[in-house]
Amino acid sequence: MDFLNNNRSAQYGPMAQGFMARVYSWMCGGLFFTGAMAYMVSPEVNPKIFMALINGPIWVLMFVLLGIHVYFSAAFKSMSYSTAVGLFVAYAGLNGIFLSPLFAIYTQSSLVYTFAIAAGMFGFMAVYGMVTRQDLSGLGNILFMGLIGLIICNFVNIFVQSASFDLGIAFVGVAVFTLLTAYQVQQLKMFSRFAVGSEEEFGKFALLGAFSLYLTLINIFLHLLRFMGEKKRN
Repeated sequence: MDFLNNNRSAQYGPMAQGFMARVYSWMCGGLFFTGAMAYMVSPEVNPKIFMALINGPIWVLMFVLLGIHVYFSAAFKSMSYSTAVGLFVAYAGLNGIFLSPLFAIYTQSSLVYTFAIAAGMFGFMAVYGMVTRQDLSGLGNILFMGLIGLIICNFVNIFVQSASFDLGIAFVGVAVFTLLTAYQVQQLKMFSRFAVGSEEEFGKFALLGAFSLYLTLINIFLHLLRFMGEKKRN
């Protein structure tokens, strides 16, 4: 949760100009690429590719995405900026392919308005995280425990298969990731008061912040979709 604090060095100087703009630019670019890839592999656009994907490698993608996520976080300090860019772009593209089955489950209009609502919630909490004078650092441990709880509940529901339990998980998930938005943005705002020793370091930290916010917005969208999404009729 406190990745920015953990990766600070003693070489920071005055406020890093344009840091948050760089963060949001990469985040929006990643979201656009994810959406474009999901649409291009959707059953409406490429039904043959979609069926081949569903019948095979889509579950492999889940482990590839997990591997990229773990490696990006663990090896971030030692990797080059170009490697970080490549991993971020690869993750955004592969995640789009992994999410393409949503087009087979939900109507396109439902996907659009649900994402719009998710983006609106994210934007509101991002602004709150930027302007509030309240210290949100105390939320870190609470939100971390909430994320662990969500993982456990989702695992349990694989066996329980309870619609009401799934709905409850979705509501909690929206709450956790919405609050996480404000927490992360405030952490990034605090970090933006410092400048790293080189342009490459600056770019790497902006990418790390973008990756974090990208995942948060995706999770808000996916949890909202579980109770707001309009499923296609067979």
